[in-house]
Amino acid sequence: MAQLKKHLRLGAVRLDRDRLQFLATLLDPRGRCNRRGLFVLALALLGAQFAAGILLAVAGFGIDSLMGMFVAALFLWVGYTAVSKRLHDVGLSAWWFFATIAFWLAGVMVLSFTFGFLLGADAMAQGSPAYAALFALTMLPLFAAMLWLHMRTGETEANRFGPVPDRSGFAMPREPARAMSIGAAVLA
Repeated sequence: MAQLKKHLRLGAVRLDRDRLQFLATLLDPRGRCNRRGLFVLALALLGAQFAAGILLAVAGFGIDSLMGMFVAALFLWVGYTAVSKRLHDVGLSAWWFFATIAFWLAGVMVLSFTFGFLLGADAMAQGSPAYAALFALTMLPLFAAMLWLHMRTGETEANRFGPVPDRSGFAMPREPARAMSIGAAVLA
């Protein structure tokens, strides 16, 4: 009986260590994530966001509350780490994420001002056909980037970002993060 209790305690410790390691993998932008890992994580995040929204509503917190913003920031960070890892899997730096967002925002601004100048401010009222067309045009590049991330095959060998992802879809670099280079690890 004592052997069984000891075995169960060791199993619980291992399970907790595995959970913590998986959580660290989700929160650390270093490493790699293959297509399968990104797809599974995207579905899990979608479900978790839905559940978090319900829990926030039941608890009386709005999305614009401090708690709602904290939850949104957490999901945004996990989403960033997933995209960062996916870019690493195809051999690109996470800087491409920020470059893509910057170019997309510049395009949105140019397109919005162009629509507003050509069609007038009244035609751009929320719910109007011009507003819907502008929204669709501004979302197309993000949709294309999402498709590219999900469809592009990763590198088949270990690269500068880490080993090839395992069955879980994720792989972390072999060396641990150094305290002095944590900022560099975020953008690597």
